Amino acid sequence: MKIAIFRNSFLNLRYNEKMPKIKINKLQKKVSRLATKNRWKKFEKPNLTLLTLIIVLNIVGLLMIFSSSAVLANSTYKDPFYFLGKQVKLLILGTILATTLFTFSPKLLKRISIIFLIVGFILLIYLIPQSIFHLSTPGVITLNDATRWIRIPFLFDVQPAEFIKVAIILFTSFWLTLSKKNTDIINKYIDRYKNSELLHTLVRLVIYYLPIIIIGIIGVLVLTEKDLSTVVVMGLTFISIYYVGGTRKEHTRIAIVLIISAIIIGIGATTLVSYRKDRFNCYLEITLKGEPADKQGPCFQLWNGMIGVGSGGLFGRGYSESRQKLFFLQETAYTDSIFAVFAEEFGLFGTILLILAFVYFLSLGFRIAVNSRDKFLGIVAFGITSLICIQAFFNIGANLAVIPFGGIPLPFISYGGSYTTTTFMLIGILLNISRDRNSIKFKSNQINTT
Repeated sequence: MKIAIFRNSFLNLRYNEKMPKIKINKLQKKVSRLATKNRWKKFEKPNLTLLTLIIVLNIVGLLMIFSSSAVLANSTYKDPFYFLGKQVKLLILGTILATTLFTFSPKLLKRISIIFLIVGFILLIYLIPQSIFHLSTPGVITLNDATRWIRIPFLFDVQPAEFIKVAIILFTSFWLTLSKKNTDIINKYIDRYKNSELLHTLVRLVIYYLPIIIIGIIGVLVLTEKDLSTVVVMGLTFISIYYVGGTRKEHTRIAIVLIISAIIIGIGATTLVSYRKDRFNCYLEITLKGEPADKQGPCFQLWNGMIGVGSGGLFGRGYSESRQKLFFLQETAYTDSIFAVFAEEFGLFGTILLILAFVYFLSLGFRIAVNSRDKFLGIVAFGITSLICIQAFFNIGANLAVIPFGGIPLPFISYGGSYTTTTFMLIGILLNISRDRNSIKFKSNQINTT
């Protein structure tokens, strides 16, 4: 309506000889801006199927958090809604962050990737004095001999390892899709050292393989927090991005080398640390013998989770009827072992539906990546989808004793602070990429105002 009024006004004025040209030009620009804005609205909607799936999964998550935490919350805090209330606040914060990132342009996403990376590094380094040298650091929290969190008063505990996942996906995608202009600038910088063969080679290797060096440093910093599971998830996500986003055979070879290196490092990190070795031995005992020799030791959490999964039957005990959550799984009932509680309450049928939901999320995410008209956005979408589904696979696989147990939450379902907000940030970016205007179906002449 506004466009029509301005356009009619313009038509009435264009033949008025007394009307100054400068006013006509201003009015014409205003009409053009309004027309462009109106036509852009058609391409602002995200993938509604993906959005609906995420909303449904989060509703299921809230129901399961209440079911699995109410008894413990009531006995500890005298409030059965304690953890549910905290999760709702985190979802609100996550929605605000997701909505903000939903509005970002590809150019802005590339810029903030560097900012996220720098901030993530600073936060990880801030943990080192307490995690390695056991020096008390303001705000840093150590739980169960693991230093992973920084407390923000009146909000929640920030886990830098979760936050930096966003930076890894954005920065690696940005680096693999550098424009010719940026590549030329980098090559000119490298050529400055061509007089020294050793220095020239060193600088070239550092710059060309910068993402690999960065992920290596991040991995070491996160390992100082005794968080091997997060390192594995980040490593697999990075390798998948590097493999898909690489444009040369060299990238493929490097991805294969990284996979082999990650396996060797993972085996070493598992066998050299006592508590990880105990978990792995527990996994082997259950896999080979059917049950662990010591059900009260390191195998207690995994074994009780498996009892919950097995006792669910075909259709489960019913919502909020889980028995294993009653001080057997304790705080893991609403975090790492929430899948076991879900399986006990909803049985095989509900478990299959949940797994299919993640498979459907995988297909939607990959479809968004393939249909993206921008290579950077496509790789980012692939990375986000891979990260979330890798986490889901690790959580479900660990609860079913398909893989050794690790402390990885189930996306959209488990309770968590940094994990929830980080996941929502990634979803905000994925929904941003899913918009029609970022799809190959979109044509620039669809918003042509001429």
